[in-house]
Amino acid sequence: NFVETLNLFINASKIVGLINYCCVIESGLLYRNVKSTYQLFLELIRMFVYLIITYHLIFNVGLRYIMCHFNIIKYWTIFIAARISEKWMMKFINGIIEFDRKLFFFNSYYSVKVYSISKRFWMISFASFILFFMYCQIFIFQLQGKQIYDFSLYSKFLFHSPDIINFVVMITSLYYLSNLGYRFCELNRLWKCLPFGLITLPGGLTSSEIIIIMLVERIRLLHAELSELLRLFSLGYGPVLLMYFTFSFAHALIDTFFFTVYRELLRKDYFPFIFYPIHILEMISIIYVTSWVIEEKRRIISYLRLNRISKMSIDIKLQIKTFMHQISVYEPNEFTAFGFFNLDLRLTMPVNLSIIDCWHLYYDTNERPPLDIKKSLISKFNTYTGFGSSGYHKKERFLSTYIL
Repeated sequence: NFVETLNLFINASKIVGLINYCCVIESGLLYRNVKSTYQLFLELIRMFVYLIITYHLIFNVGLRYIMCHFNIIKYWTIFIAARISEKWMMKFINGIIEFDRKLFFFNSYYSVKVYSISKRFWMISFASFILFFMYCQIFIFQLQGKQIYDFSLYSKFLFHSPDIINFVVMITSLYYLSNLGYRFCELNRLWKCLPFGLITLPGGLTSSEIIIIMLVERIRLLHAELSELLRLFSLGYGPVLLMYFTFSFAHALIDTFFFTVYRELLRKDYFPFIFYPIHILEMISIIYVTSWVIEEKRRIISYLRLNRISKMSIDIKLQIKTFMHQISVYEPNEFTAFGFFNLDLRLTMPVNLSIIDCWHLYYDTNERPPLDIKKSLISKFNTYTGFGSSGYHKKERFLSTYIL
């Protein structure tokens, strides 16, 4: 199932630039084929398109679409972070494929069932985002009116809210993390199937005990391999998620600023507010799945402690003690926050929301400061964006296009 669904996410990552077009899946593994002229041509075309659109929006359009400039910086930052750690992601993907091959060794003794989210669910998720993206663009086209033939309207698609790279980073993270979590669940299930109730008989090990020792060692080695894959994901996607969370938080602060300063103009326009819950939902989804994976990784500790090892053979006792030590060794290397430092990912959202709330309360309680900062900011923003010579209704009509 992982290999069947993998192509969908590899292609999505290639479109936005998280993975090089030269990376292809052949013989069941992902590798970079630099000799493929066609793949190299697609990579150059994508780079050329993104560079041309970036140049056009920065030097020709100016600040007419101010959030597009922010999204451009975000895109290229995430792009560079993804390319730097691309080799780690390739090792991670190939590691899962090879892990599945080793896991099915247990089919000779127990039925192996690795659950995963269906391809249909992921296809529906991609289709839903595409429909939502098209709806947002149609809404902006209707706001622009006579400017529908402006090339800038089309060139900003790649850097306009809803941001494509945000969605791809979010859904690929959920896909890879969920596959890791389900494999930890399967190892936990296999451990519970082992018959530890056997009593050692005098005269040496029985054939059943030898099989148990072999299976315990196999599960221990597979758990160590999964823990290493979790570390590889932290190295490969950690920098990408660091940039993703940083810019999502900054985007939320910018939106809060615009909603506060121009709230009089947004009385009847609720469209920009829909991106608030979207940002929160995306971040919470990654936080929840990450916490679930780490919880499933640690769950086997409780199973190890439930086994009475006093009547077991020395070899089984040694394997269980080695297993406990192995888990404690891998504990500092598990996926934490962004792959750079140990920080509980669940702390991110409360801190971000607290800063946003403090900013909003500060602005509400200081609505008329001594130097009238609000009017000064509005005046400067109107000068840069061209609102200064426009009327109230024109501001109300076009404000959504500036803050998306």
